[in-house]
Amino acid sequence: MISIRHNWDDYCQIPALNPSTLVYGIKSMRSLKRAIDGQRKEPTDAMRLGTGIHCLLLEPDEFEERFCVVPDFHLDDDNVTAKGEKTESKSSTYYKERVKQFASANAGKSFLSRAQYDACLYCIESLRSRPHVVELLRSCGRNLEVTVTGEICGVPFGARYARDVLDGDGSESARVGSHRVLAVRGIRIRSGTTWTPLTAEELADVIVYPRGLLYRETLGTFPAGRRNVEVAYEHGIQPVPAEIRLAALRLLRDQLVKSPLDDRATSQAGEFGTFALATAGRNGSYFGLPLVDEVLNRYRERVPVVW
Repeated sequence: MISIRHNWDDYCQIPALNPSTLVYGIKSMRSLKRAIDGQRKEPTDAMRLGTGIHCLLLEPDEFEERFCVVPDFHLDDDNVTAKGEKTESKSSTYYKERVKQFASANAGKSFLSRAQYDACLYCIESLRSRPHVVELLRSCGRNLEVTVTGEICGVPFGARYARDVLDGDGSESARVGSHRVLAVRGIRIRSGTTWTPLTAEELADVIVYPRGLLYRETLGTFPAGRRNVEVAYEHGIQPVPAEIRLAALRLLRDQLVKSPLDDRATSQAGEFGTFALATAGRNGSYFGLPLVDEVLNRYRERVPVVW
């Protein structure tokens, strides 16, 4: 995700395709065309549940505007069969009519059943019982988007937006902070108090090398100066590797499902002896999950040192 701090309405107006739309292209180009034209399939129960958890956890102020919980109309005393017998069926005429009225009164919102809403609350309660998850949410401030930041690996997964202000040295090259530049979106040069952007032709003349090195091939240099070169660019590993996605899911499962072991345990004794447990913060382990830690170690960015 490229976070430019847009609100949701402004984000939806950006003339680009978001991942939720692009995923339809995996099936076929016709499916992608239908998604672009707004002809998407009705969200499944699993999709509504996941979106509800996301909204309640990360955007709780918007939940009432975007979602509503369908009352248990099937439990009403007026829910009777054609013979006048009390029923809890959701196939009765009474139930269908009440749901139809409820949907009409809440048009434009996503609907969750009472069971789905309870499941959302259970997941959020489980997440908020973990101190480090609470700290993560607190540190996000108003930008409540949980993404893989790559802080451990030293490189973000997925495309991110960055803007660096550099010192020009009069040469054709300059180096930005990220080692994984995907695209340069804009460059401005300062002269005195005036910032002048490179033209489209000049921007196309900039070559991106590994390790964040930018090189102006034929159309000029980066003038010498202090904080006089501004570079806006996208960086990261895109698309996110499948094993990183799997590691993130394993980590999420570990946070949601409480272990019978004490969080402070470092070993476990059994009939076959005593075994040391992988412990976060010890012996190079980040989370105490070997399958997750191993993947992060392989993708960790190591900056070369010259002696």
